[in-house]
Amino acid sequence: MLANAKGFKVLIVSSDIFVTDFLLGLVKAHGYETEVVVNVPESTGQLPHIFGDVVFIDDSCLGMENFKNVSWRMENLFQMGVPIILLANEQTVQFFEQNPMMKFFRIVRKPAGYLQVGQVMADLLTV
Repeated sequence: MLANAKGFKVLIVSSDIFVTDFLLGLVKAHGYETEVVVNVPESTGQLPHIFGDVVFIDDSCLGMENFKNVSWRMENLFQMGVPIILLANEQTVQFFEQNPMMKFFRIVRKPAGYLQVGQVMADLLTV
């Protein structure tokens, strides 16, 4: 999928500032460029043109009030070949294991750690 990490850009989508700051620090610690957005429609509209090698999306963005819209936009990203990593709590992980309606490169359980994020990024580079 990606030849090397040089110039590799990571988009973080979360409506939870604690998760955003924490994940931003982990991704930057591994040496990747990052950008943060809090609105899924905003991120998917910008992604192909501005910032888009991979998306980390926090399950805080999957609220039921806009689930259908989020699902549709994430499917568009998947079809464009953008890997999506879902950062999820245990309840969300169980939901998607039982109802695989969206396609993710990986689902990472919260709280994510430095080694987990590093492994996900390494896996992206070797696919």
